[in-house]
Amino acid sequence: PVLFPCSDADALYLDMHYAELKEKTYCPNLNGKADFFMSKENMCALAKQCGFNVPETQSLKIFEENKVGLKAFPLPFIIKPQKSIDGPKSDIMICRNESDIETAIDFFFDRSKKYDSILIQQYVEGKESVMVEYCGCKTKDYKVHLFGQLEKIREYPINRGSTSYAVIKKDTTYIDFDMLDKMLGLFSFEGLFDLEFKVVDGLPYFLEINFRNGAPAYGFTVAGFNVPYVWFCEQIKFERKIIKEMSEIKLICDREDLSHVLDKNITPLKWLRDIRAADTMMVFNKQDKKPFQELYGIIPTSILSLARITKQR
Repeated sequence: PVLFPCSDADALYLDMHYAELKEKTYCPNLNGKADFFMSKENMCALAKQCGFNVPETQSLKIFEENKVGLKAFPLPFIIKPQKSIDGPKSDIMICRNESDIETAIDFFFDRSKKYDSILIQQYVEGKESVMVEYCGCKTKDYKVHLFGQLEKIREYPINRGSTSYAVIKKDTTYIDFDMLDKMLGLFSFEGLFDLEFKVVDGLPYFLEINFRNGAPAYGFTVAGFNVPYVWFCEQIKFERKIIKEMSEIKLICDREDLSHVLDKNITPLKWLRDIRAADTMMVFNKQDKKPFQELYGIIPTSILSLARITKQR
């Protein structure tokens, strides 16, 4: 059997048990170093070593004396959990002034007991910026497979969250395949991955890599690149057609994007128009409504069924 994880916790678990699994399954792994490389500080250091642009990054232990270090970091900066597995994206904070820093200190140092350390990173911005995501797979001693790029139109929470509405384009404008292969080789990684950049005034900055099947991967499947299937075929040495053409599509993540309506960031009418224009959704599928209905009920399912009459694939 071929295994692949869909969460950070699963990726860590499989890597911890790789020695037991490798003789029985085709199993993704970081050669037992997942816990180390899931640290954003460590992954950013290695990415920088491979030639990627990386925002200035610093790790801080949650000690009283380190409040001074936090205040000394150049503004603006963003505070994240050291590992994605450590906490939700809603805990991420952007600091632009002293008031923001005091709020962050109050949360991370005084009230929050769940973090032993935090990551502080330069918040890069300019006249134009876009969040870009790639989904791909890697087998040791072979070139990485990666086709197309996702550009976020909306994310939730805003400026610090997951993809909620995006376009997947045919290009791979901001990725250097030699650098990526070098980095994945130094990670000793094979498996499915999800890679994020922030492009500011045309310059891409490496933010993070997730060693698992990413949430937008289904969108890449609709566009023409089925990442898990490519990984599966390569593991079992099954010959497949090399992907030659990607379609440009729009995708919406149902739950996250609906939060923009609930927070009044966009109007319900705007959201329904975007739903109708999207080529795929992350949960709702007109040919398989039950998963969505179990999550949200009959009325939302009926509304989306009407909205998606002409756009469901």
